[in-house]
Amino acid sequence: MQYEMNEFYKQIESRLNRLGLPSKLKQETLSTLPNRLKEIHLHKVFGTDLLAVPAELIIEGDDEEYEKPFSFLDLDEGLENFENEFRPEIPNNFIPFGYLYGASEIVLYNNTNDSVHIFHVSDIVDSDWIKYKLDNSVCSFEKFIKEIKPQTVTCLINPNDYSEAVLIEIRADKIYCDYELEEFNTSTLDDYYIRCKSLIEKGLEIHYAPKKVKLEFEK
Repeated sequence: MQYEMNEFYKQIESRLNRLGLPSKLKQETLSTLPNRLKEIHLHKVFGTDLLAVPAELIIEGDDEEYEKPFSFLDLDEGLENFENEFRPEIPNNFIPFGYLYGASEIVLYNNTNDSVHIFHVSDIVDSDWIKYKLDNSVCSFEKFIKEIKPQTVTCLINPNDYSEAVLIEIRADKIYCDYELEEFNTSTLDDYYIRCKSLIEKGLEIHYAPKKVKLEFEK
């Protein structure tokens, strides 16, 4: 099992190429984590705007929703903040190991059941709702790791009207935009950049996007 999981981390690392970063977690902090989480920190899979998980992994049957940006937690401050802000409501067998959408949703590893749980930071004020989130897992830890992939979704918004947003995702080697798959004659990645550029030229701004897309438009 450990060998198989390490292979998945290596695959993620390989697909991220030079964009993946090594863990910044101090050895002292790392030593307190369960073995499942220690394995992650052996690989260069850290950094923002790099990874995502499919929406239907979190909500079964939600296959039309866009992928959810995900990042592994690798800062001591992140763990310290969790202990200070959330631990009074979260049992000790739940250990944070990642985030969705930057840090608005926290991804937990249940060390007792080897399962993954997710809660929004605002859930903590509702004891019944947070209990529901902790009692009901998203999936097994292994399944969650196997579903992680490089992020492809870009969200662009109108800076004067946040209700106006466009999401673009590469799905099955096609461009998924406005909940429809679109096929083009040129390469998918080129069309992806062209579509993003045309929306930016219309006045929309990037709300979140893969790091390689951000780097492309910083040139």
